[in-house]
Amino acid sequence: LFCGFEGGFSPCHYDPQDNMFAQVRGFKRVLLFHPRHCGCLYPWPVHHPQDRQSRVDFEKPDLGSFPRFEELKGQGLEAIIGPGDVLHIPPGWWHHIEMLPSPDAEVVSINFWYPPPKWFYGDLTKGEITWDRPIFGVRRMLFHRCVEELVGQKAGPAKVEEVLR
Repeated sequence: LFCGFEGGFSPCHYDPQDNMFAQVRGFKRVLLFHPRHCGCLYPWPVHHPQDRQSRVDFEKPDLGSFPRFEELKGQGLEAIIGPGDVLHIPPGWWHHIEMLPSPDAEVVSINFWYPPPKWFYGDLTKGEITWDRPIFGVRRMLFHRCVEELVGQKAGPAKVEEVLR
């Protein structure tokens, strides 16, 4: 359950699960970006407190620090949702959500997340992954995140960037 008032927002981020986003009261503007745009959104590293969030301030983007953000112009999908609307947000899709002016100023939504799909070839829990097929898009992004988590668990969060870069 997410409750807030007009002017509030959720910074751009992605979830690793399917998300059914139901608007109960008030209105929201949702900007959606395909997982292939991950590099333009400059995500925080896995073990950062803002893991899965973009480092870019959508209201005042610093194009000197985040130049590829400008490539997103015209690439996103926009949805204005109101009471009774339900929006499906697939795993790995980036979404930035703004609370819009609403009749009584209150904005309420409910999210239903579902477990991540078994998108990888092999069994990750047993460390059995086949490499005979390339992975692309959201599968590649989620796989990369799993690798970052594993390195962080074994070598420590401070070593993730050093090991993977």
